[in-house]
Amino acid sequence: MNNINLCNIDCNLNALKVCSWNVHGLVAKLDVDTAFFDFLNSFDIFFLLETWVVDSFDVNIFESKFVDCKLFWIFAQKGNNVKGRALGGCLIGVKIRLLSNWTFVPSSDVPHLKHKNGTFLIPAYFSCHSCKVWSSNLQVFSDFLTQIDSEKVVLLGDFNARVGNKDISIHDSGRVSGRVSKDRVVSNKGISLINFCNDFNLIILNGRGLGDEEGQLTFFNAQGQSVIDYALVSEGLYDQVQSFKIGCRLESDHFPILLELRGLGVQQSSSPDFLLPLVPRLSWKLQDQDLFKVQLQEIIAQKNFANLSLQEAVTDLNAAIKEVAVSRKPVHFYTQPWFDKVCLVARKKFHKALLKFQRVSSTDNHELVFIAKRFYKKICSEKKLAYQQDLVNGFEGVADPIAFWGAVKKLKTGNNVTSESIKGSDWYSYFKNLLNPQIQLNSFSTANNLVLDWQQDSPFLLVELKSAVSKIKNNKAPGVDTIPGEFYKFLLDETYEVILGIFNRLFVGEGFPDAFTESVVFPLFKKGDIN
Repeated sequence: MNNINLCNIDCNLNALKVCSWNVHGLVAKLDVDTAFFDFLNSFDIFFLLETWVVDSFDVNIFESKFVDCKLFWIFAQKGNNVKGRALGGCLIGVKIRLLSNWTFVPSSDVPHLKHKNGTFLIPAYFSCHSCKVWSSNLQVFSDFLTQIDSEKVVLLGDFNARVGNKDISIHDSGRVSGRVSKDRVVSNKGISLINFCNDFNLIILNGRGLGDEEGQLTFFNAQGQSVIDYALVSEGLYDQVQSFKIGCRLESDHFPILLELRGLGVQQSSSPDFLLPLVPRLSWKLQDQDLFKVQLQEIIAQKNFANLSLQEAVTDLNAAIKEVAVSRKPVHFYTQPWFDKVCLVARKKFHKALLKFQRVSSTDNHELVFIAKRFYKKICSEKKLAYQQDLVNGFEGVADPIAFWGAVKKLKTGNNVTSESIKGSDWYSYFKNLLNPQIQLNSFSTANNLVLDWQQDSPFLLVELKSAVSKIKNNKAPGVDTIPGEFYKFLLDETYEVILGIFNRLFVGEGFPDAFTESVVFPLFKKGDIN
């Protein structure tokens, strides 16, 4: 195997996570699929091929789907497609924190990303419409690689060529391990692709281990299956490949290509520019009220809160609540209200069938996948149609303003509006200055005759605490601790005594816990210039 000096790689850098995926149309994913965008947001860089998005489409709608990414568009070309859609199109997404290292080069022939160390990351789509067009695509990439003359190249994408188990000539030297493939077919285009790899010392990662030990299929439809999506890396980058896998997703006929490269990521930072995602709040609806308060008191009774510092007391109280509370990981595959539990069950069956096919790619398993897929699509179509009819019926039955606005509310979308040009550090500085104003005190006066009102200045009583807690409104957003107010409204008196002790220690000036100084800020755009 070709060795490189790993000491030259900064060990503090994280691996770069890259996804390349022929999504077979992007706009349709906006309406329903939340899981699709969640998946893509888990990568540092992604290439989405065959988006079919033309330059007349308002692409700003995607900004709310990729809030911490810079998006670069290569628009699809309007052509004489028999299906009436545009051809091609690519979306490149790069995490904003990586832009100091990666630059987008909008070349007319081969748009790509270039790292400051000279590494090229290139999305590739070779058209399948004719051999002439495919050969033209191959020539364009050959000319480009000849021009840049680099030994640090990564090509990812849909090459529409089947190379079967064939391998590059460098394998014969024993410097890299061999490769396998579940697709045994070798096409003329595949032979041309192998020659292309040999000309530019590119190594095909598919089926070469590193996470793809069996050479998984990358394309699957009713007519058959094949390996036509590849990751090609220069020999000089091969030792930086940490993993290569073929993902299992339902949203396209193609499966995503997942690649991790050492030494090309960035170290995570605690800077305000790196915004934390909203943590799912605890739900009081999931709790057994009587069981919760008893179990919470059992945990609290194990500690002497009076001997703890104020900071420790608050931290341990929050930890006890979270330990006792029943939590459920939220599953939001789809944003549309018509997507219910029946749809979710059908989706899981479809996904299970697809996983089974990836393990054993038999004809029977191929048929099972499409039975599950047809059923899933049928259920979703029926649910969507029924929901739309329900909306129509809602307006037909309008008899007063309340009913009218209730029907309108169903049509509202909950998409967040975001501004790409306003950084996290800007939001942080703004609210820090707003909530912590600098007050200049040139002089101040003190009372000569301090009057103590023992009724006002005496410690809080248990009855006062319980009265205040009972007035907490339900269904309100929690703070950073994710604990809503309902969790404090139904406790045993022994637990309230502990909480009362914390507040009385606060009252006499013992300190102020960190948790009381932190908040979740969620700006809402009203009007004006969003930037």
